[in-house]
Amino acid sequence: MAQCSMSGVQERILWRTWSPMSLRPSGACATGSCRSPPVDFTPSTSLIQEQSLILSASAAVICHTRPRQRHRSRRFGGTHKASSVRKVRVACHAEDDELVRKIMEVSPDKEVILKSGRSEEEEEELQRFAREWLEEQGEDYDPSTLKVIEVKERTMKDDPEKKYRADKTLMMETYDRGEIQLIEKSCTDLLAVKPHDAEVWRIRTLGRLRLKLWDSALEAARRWIAFEPQSLNPRCAEAFAQAGSQEATQVKEARVRFAQLYKEVNKMEGEGIRDVSVELQECVWRCDELLEHRKAEDAMAEAHEPCNLSARPATVLTGARPPHFFLPNFADSIGPVRVANAEPEELGGGSSHPRKLLATRDVEAGGPLFVQNALAFATLDRAEDIARLKFSLVTAATLSPRQAKLLDILLDESDMDDSDSEEVMEALRDPKVVRESPWSTDNDDMARQFKDCEKLVLRSQIRTGKKFSGIWTLPALARHSCTPSATYTIWGDVLMARAARPLKAGDEVTFAFHEIWFPLEMRQEKFTTAGFWCRCPRCEKEASFDKRAEIASADLEFRFDKQRSRTQAVLQTLDLKLEERKQDLAKQYDKIRDNEQLNKEFESGAICWPVFG
Repeated sequence: MAQCSMSGVQERILWRTWSPMSLRPSGACATGSCRSPPVDFTPSTSLIQEQSLILSASAAVICHTRPRQRHRSRRFGGTHKASSVRKVRVACHAEDDELVRKIMEVSPDKEVILKSGRSEEEEEELQRFAREWLEEQGEDYDPSTLKVIEVKERTMKDDPEKKYRADKTLMMETYDRGEIQLIEKSCTDLLAVKPHDAEVWRIRTLGRLRLKLWDSALEAARRWIAFEPQSLNPRCAEAFAQAGSQEATQVKEARVRFAQLYKEVNKMEGEGIRDVSVELQECVWRCDELLEHRKAEDAMAEAHEPCNLSARPATVLTGARPPHFFLPNFADSIGPVRVANAEPEELGGGSSHPRKLLATRDVEAGGPLFVQNALAFATLDRAEDIARLKFSLVTAATLSPRQAKLLDILLDESDMDDSDSEEVMEALRDPKVVRESPWSTDNDDMARQFKDCEKLVLRSQIRTGKKFSGIWTLPALARHSCTPSATYTIWGDVLMARAARPLKAGDEVTFAFHEIWFPLEMRQEKFTTAGFWCRCPRCEKEASFDKRAEIASADLEFRFDKQRSRTQAVLQTLDLKLEERKQDLAKQYDKIRDNEQLNKEFESGAICWPVFG
């Protein structure tokens, strides 16, 4: 039975209109807010002719009535003859009575209570209400046969099914809000109750894909496939997880699966099939691109230590190359850098960083150093949202042996020799290198892990603008400097690092993780919040300036604040121009995609995008 959000009077008016013939309401709810499904139920003949069912907001009354002479019943639309009073069976237990069982089937979230479950005071009150109503209706009845069935809301404690539905709804709302790091525990609790719920496995799989937990996402996708083997979605999710790992064997399998899904979709008909087909074809091409990138790196790694880009930045920026669902826009690539111990008293970085990055060979200014997908990435709508990164890191490490291995590397503060450095670089380059098992979920271990990840976030997070922030493995191992030797560009959640000036073998690779255009005092305040004290050459030099430098700094800060609104206006204008350019390219792309001849020429290379020139 549906629950009405009305006053008690309105509820009584509604429920009094129920007919015992089919338990179907003969009148509409006064507010229009209550609609209960009809029940296909026909009780026995004696029950139809000799009973009236009256449902108030909290009770149903089963009574033995005595129809009047030649009285046309409002309920049954027929004429009844006088009849003697006969007894009607009323069960002592709800499950023994057919009528009550039907009520329970209609409203599984309601609890049916008979006289044996009520106190004398409660029974007297319900009996009084039933008699008053029958008298108002002008019904004759035998008081000795008046029985009351109470129907009330079940609590979640008494109704596990209702609690499960409520928890599942909350989990879906959490997913829709983007709180992906909170999904895992909700899914675990739900699957402990119903391990075969395909919908929960779907959300768990998509949540892990969005966190880029490729190994655990692959496991969840295969469990999802077991419950929906014919569906395209779980098989597509499995291919995403395989390709996202960037491991050559897995990418090859993903390509085969995407190609098979593409063939299946092409045989279908219906609205939107064309778009799905195009997207699957792009996934196949993306897998080919990842495989070619891996071959190039393997062939050139020993000789040149290259850093190869697997996509043109211009196509990603303009949107000419659409994003491929959960697939990375760029493949990971590590060039001429290595990890080494950092001495606390060394200049050029924060004293709290136990590691540093060094160049392994000479690199020209602008030369690529590495490309990496984010270890954790989150939106920061409010200041307290920074906790999302911490939760994402802990969630990833407790689910994925690969992520746990990478976080162990970032949190390790022990001394490192050359062999340890080689092991670290091998673990960063090879997606097959994993930890023996994920992090422990013991309460004490989890508390310590949260503290460690919180320190890591404060020290190593990079804000990307437009309310995004992330953790990348190699930048987290590098140190800050207000005169950085390297710079980075972020495409979505992919970071590409280049040399900011000519580097020689052995030079430290440093980044500006905080606003370096601030004066010394404001910069040091930022560094203190992040948990370190910068001792780079610039900070050391500025600390020795006399009062004239402070005056000049204050004047510069005033001029900067005065021009800030103008600068923001220029940036907004550039954003609008970029958006117009993206829309123009999207129109060109749609034109080529929808024209068979142009599509063939595009695939053969006869025509290309303007940004390719």
